[in-house]
Amino acid sequence: MLHKNNLYYVSLLVKRLAIVYLLFAICRLLFYTYNATFFNEISALELGALFILALRFDTSSILYVNVLVVFMHIIPFSLRTTRWYQKLLKLVFLISNALVLFIELADIVYYPYAFRRMLRSDFDMSGDIQNLIPQFISEFWALMIIYIFLIGLTYYLYKKTEKDSIGPLAFTPQIILFIFFSAMTVLGMRGGFQLRPIMPVVASQYVSNIQYMPLVSNTTLGLIHSFFQREVKQKSYFNLKTLERIYSLDKKATHTNFDKKNIVILVCESLGNEYVGFFGKGKGNTPFLDSMLQEGVNFVNMYANGTRSTQGLAAINGSLPALMTDPFIFSAYQNNNIIGLGDLLIKEGYTNAFFHGGEVGTMGFDHFMPTVGIHNYFGRHHYLKENNYSKNQDYDGNWGVWDVPFYDYAIKKIGTFQQPFFTTLLSINVHHPFNVEPWFVEQYPKRNKRQRAIKYADHNLKLFFEKASKYPWFDSTLFVITADHTGPNRSAQYMTREGCYRIPLLLYCPSDSSLIGVREEVTQQIDIMPTVLGYLGYSKAYKSFGVNKFDNSNTEHYSYTFEKDIYQIIANDFVLQFDGEKTIALYNKKNDINLRKNIASKHPDVIAKLERHLKAVIQTYNRVLIENKY
Repeated sequence: MLHKNNLYYVSLLVKRLAIVYLLFAICRLLFYTYNATFFNEISALELGALFILALRFDTSSILYVNVLVVFMHIIPFSLRTTRWYQKLLKLVFLISNALVLFIELADIVYYPYAFRRMLRSDFDMSGDIQNLIPQFISEFWALMIIYIFLIGLTYYLYKKTEKDSIGPLAFTPQIILFIFFSAMTVLGMRGGFQLRPIMPVVASQYVSNIQYMPLVSNTTLGLIHSFFQREVKQKSYFNLKTLERIYSLDKKATHTNFDKKNIVILVCESLGNEYVGFFGKGKGNTPFLDSMLQEGVNFVNMYANGTRSTQGLAAINGSLPALMTDPFIFSAYQNNNIIGLGDLLIKEGYTNAFFHGGEVGTMGFDHFMPTVGIHNYFGRHHYLKENNYSKNQDYDGNWGVWDVPFYDYAIKKIGTFQQPFFTTLLSINVHHPFNVEPWFVEQYPKRNKRQRAIKYADHNLKLFFEKASKYPWFDSTLFVITADHTGPNRSAQYMTREGCYRIPLLLYCPSDSSLIGVREEVTQQIDIMPTVLGYLGYSKAYKSFGVNKFDNSNTEHYSYTFEKDIYQIIANDFVLQFDGEKTIALYNKKNDINLRKNIASKHPDVIAKLERHLKAVIQTYNRVLIENKY
C-alpha cells in the first residue's frame, strides 16, 4: 500500500484543481445571471441539474488548460522539493487560469451578440483588437472588478495550499502514481471512454431545449476545439439588400391546412445512382427499389450535398448544405442554433426518433440529432439491451447491427410511437467491406461482394415495407427514400464532380395515389425538408437553405457542393465550378456527361447567372454560421 506521504503532491494537485472548479462554477453562475432573459423558461431544478452535469465539460477544459500543472505535480523527481520549482509551478498555475478566467468572463457579455459561446474566429479582428480591449474595460468595468477579485481569490486559495515540502519520496510509488494520473488526465481531457473526445455539442444530450446548451458547456472547451477546426470567412460579394433579393432563407406560410401524416425517412448508406437498376435501364441489383421508384414521386436529378454521412444527415434533417471543409457536426459551429425538421414538427405534436445500427456516438449523430429537434436515438446499444442479446449478436463485424434485424427492431419500435411521428433510419449497408449476413451469401454465392451488398440493401427495403404495411400507421405515412451519399463508383459518368453526387429520392404515400410521377428538375438533399413540409401543407413560416419542389413559383433549381476548396453549382443544363473568387470551369452536363469540355469562355451569360446565385448562397451560408442566425 502507498504511504500517505507518497500522496502529498497528488493531494496538492487535487486541492489546486478544486480552486479552478470553483472558478468555473462562479463563471457559470455569472453567465446565467447576466443572460437570464435567454433562459427564462428553465426551472430551478433543471438549472441545478445542468450545473452538476457541467462538471464533465469543466473537467475536460480544466485538464486541457492545466495539463502542465498536472505534470509538474506528478513528475517523480526530487526537483519538486526545490523552492524555485514551486515558485515556477505557482506562476504557471496563476497565468494559465487567469487567462481562462478572463475568457470565461468576457463571454458573459459577448453571448447576447452571438447567441453562442465564443470561437477562435471571434478573435480574428485584425488590428482592431487593441482598440476594443480598452472599450470593453470601460463599458464593463464591473466585470473587470469581478475579474480582479477572482484573481485575488485564486491567489489566496493557492497560498492556503502551500506548506513546507516533506522532502524526497520513494521513487517506485511515485512512478506508479505518475503513470496512473497521466492516464486519468488523458481520460478526463477526452471526457470519458466514449468513441470521440467530448465536444461542446455533447451538451445537447443533457438539455430539454438546445438553447440551454451554453449553460452546460463552457467557453474554454469551445475555443480549444475551434482552434483545431477551420472557420469560414465572411464574404462581401453583395450588400445585404441585394443579397436578400437574390437568395433568401425565409419560407413564408402559404398553406392553411396541415395534414399531419407520419414521416419516415429511409437513408440508404452509400446507395448512389450507379448502384440503382432504374438509372441503368433496369440492369442492377435493386429490383424492389426500381419498382418503388415508379410508385411515388421520383426525383431523377437528385444530388447529395456532400460525400460523407455526417454531411448528408445534416442536409436531410437540418436543410444545411456542406459548404465548408469540416462537416457541420464536427465544425467550429456545431453549437449554433439550427431549426431542423424535428424542431418544427415537435411543436405540431410529433413524436420523433433516429435509428442507426452503429455504436451510439459513431459519427456524432447522438450529439447532432438533438440540435435539429430529434431527441430519441436508437442504436446498437439499445438493440442489444432491449432484446437481451449478447455483445456480438447480429454484429456485422465492422459497422454495427445487420440492417435486416435492425430495421425489424425499428419497425416494432415505431409501432409503439404515438402518432403523428417523424423518424429517420440510416442503414449501415452499402458500405465497404460490403459484408452481408451469412444466409444471404449462401443465397447469392455467385455475386461479388459489392453486388451482393447492394442486393442485400434492396432486400432490406423490401422486407421493411412488407412488415411496415401490416401496421395501422402505414397508410397514413409519407415515406422518403434517399441516400446519405454515393459509394465507390466505377463508370466514368459517376466518377465526375457531378455524377459522384447523384443519388435517388422518392416520396411515397400508400394512401395518396396522386403522389406519383417523375420530376426532372435538379434537386438536392437540403430540399427534402421544405418539400416534405410543402407536401404536408405546413402552415407556418420557417427558414431553409433548400426549396419546396412542389411550389411551382420556384423556377430556379440548383444543387450546391464544396470539395477541396472548390464550390460547385449544378443546374438543369450546366455545372459551374468556382474557387471563391472566380469561375474556373463550366460544363454542359447534358451534352458532355463526362465533363471533359470546359466551355467557360463561350457562355459568359450562363456564368454570370450561376456565379451570382452561388455567391449569394456562399455569403448567406458563411454569414449564418459566423453570426449564428439561422
